[in-house]
Amino acid sequence: MLTTLPAGLLAYERYVAGQAASDQFSGTVLLAQGGRPVLSHSYGMADKALGIPNGPGTIFGIASMGKIFTGIAGCQVAAEGQLDFYATLGTYLDGFPAQIADSVTVDQMFTHTSGMGNYQSSQAWQQQAKTWTTPEQEFADTMAVIRESPLLFAPGAAYGYSNSGYYTLGAIVAQVSGMAFGDYVRAHIFGPARMTSTNYYTSAQERSSSDIAHAYGPLQPDGSRVDLTTAPGQIIDTGGGGGAGGGSSSAPDLLRLALALSDGTLMNAAYAEVVAHGKYPLSPSDLSDQPPSQSIMSGYGFEERIVGGHRIFGHGGAAPEPGGIAVDLSIYADLGWVAVLLSNYYVNTVPYLQLEDQAIAAQRSRS
Repeated sequence: MLTTLPAGLLAYERYVAGQAASDQFSGTVLLAQGGRPVLSHSYGMADKALGIPNGPGTIFGIASMGKIFTGIAGCQVAAEGQLDFYATLGTYLDGFPAQIADSVTVDQMFTHTSGMGNYQSSQAWQQQAKTWTTPEQEFADTMAVIRESPLLFAPGAAYGYSNSGYYTLGAIVAQVSGMAFGDYVRAHIFGPARMTSTNYYTSAQERSSSDIAHAYGPLQPDGSRVDLTTAPGQIIDTGGGGGAGGGSSSAPDLLRLALALSDGTLMNAAYAEVVAHGKYPLSPSDLSDQPPSQSIMSGYGFEERIVGGHRIFGHGGAAPEPGGIAVDLSIYADLGWVAVLLSNYYVNTVPYLQLEDQAIAAQRSRS
C-alpha cells in the first residue's frame, strides 16, 4: 500500500507506521477526499490480553472530541427556536448563584469564555464517579459540583477551556428538548448520520465488547502498558452521555458525521455554517494540542484553524492522565478532505496533524 501513495500521504503513513513499530502509537488513521477513503490503516492491539488487533472499524474513546456533539445539538435546538445563543444560563437552568445565572451566556459557554472551570478537578466528583450506577446519578452529582463552583474570571474577559461550561450546555439541551442529553444525541445526531458504532458505552460494555479498543497507559520500563479499561478504581461510564465530551466512535462513523454536516442531514445550511466557523480568536498558547496556524478560533463545539490559507475545523480529545486516548477530527472545508486520528494510547497529536496538513496540501498542489 505504501508504494502506491503520493509522496505527501506516503510520508504521513510512514511516520505513523514508524511510531507504531516502536510501540508509540496504537490506533487507526483515515484520510478521505470527497467522502471516499484514500488512506486507511490500523496499528496495534485493541485488546492485548485477548490478542484482538485494531481494525478500520474499531471503536475508540474520544474524550473531548465529544464536544462536537454538544455544538451540533445546540445549533439544532437553536434552529428550532428553543435556544438563544446570547441568553444567560439562568434563562434555562435553575440552582446557580445569581452572579453566574445572570451573567454567563450560552455563547460564552460554547466559546470557553464563560469563566466556568473544570468539574473533573473536584476531588469530591472524582470519588463520586467511582460509585455511579445510573446516568441520573452521574448527571445529578456532576451538576451539583458545577453549581457550587465559583467563576475563575469575569464572563467574556478571557479564554479558559471549560468542561463545566460544556456539561452545562448539555444540561440546557436536555432541558429545552425534554430528553436526556445522551438520548437526544443518539436520536438527532448518531441516528440521522448513520453513526452505527458511536455511542455512550457503559464501562461494562467497554470491557466486554471485542469492537471497543481498551485504553492503555504509558509505556513501562519492562515494555508493558497497563490496561486502564480493566484496572480497578476507574471512573465509571454509565452510558448516559454528557455535554463535556466522552463517548466512543470509529473512523468510518466520524467520516459519516463530517459528510452529514455538509449535506443537510443534521441541520440547515445556515446553522451548519454556525457550527463550522470559529467565533473567538485564540493565542498559540491557548491550545497546545494544535500545530502552528495562521489563526485559530474557538467555536460552537468545534475549533477552526487556518493553514496555508485553507480552513480546517474539528476537535481533538485526549487523556494525558491516566492515558489511553488521543484523537482528532479535522475537516478541510474548502479542500474536500476529512482526516481522522484515533488512538488507544495517549500521544502528542501535533506531529501527526502537521504531517496531515502537509500531506493534504500536497494533494491540493497536484490537482
